[in-house]
Amino acid sequence: MPDEQSKRLLKVVFGTESRRRDDGWTPMAKAEFEPQNALSEIIRDNVVEPVAWTVFEKDSKAFFMTKFRALQAIPPSPPQLVKILKSLHQESSSPTGKFGFHTTTYWGPPAMVNG
Repeated sequence: MPDEQSKRLLKVVFGTESRRRDDGWTPMAKAEFEPQNALSEIIRDNVVEPVAWTVFEKDSKAFFMTKFRALQAIPPSPPQLVKILKSLHQESSSPTGKFGFHTTTYWGPPAMVNG
């Protein structure tokens, strides 16, 4: 059985052949990786650490991989949550100086408008 350090979570996103690779399905893997990576640099103890993402070369599939982390079923207490959010807001900065994220994010297949 693998130890905790070697466990991974793999998420594969795919669409139909009629959808282009850059048309909403496969960019979701990048959209999952980039914010998780940014969050893991600031509040590492509160998010999963991303490992990789890529688009498969010959079809409309992509994957996003993280280190596996067994999450707690109990949310943090209000004071703990405030401490996490305070850290996130005080230690982060926008790469563009504007609200939003530099990578398109998704709510399922539809892209969200950020910025």
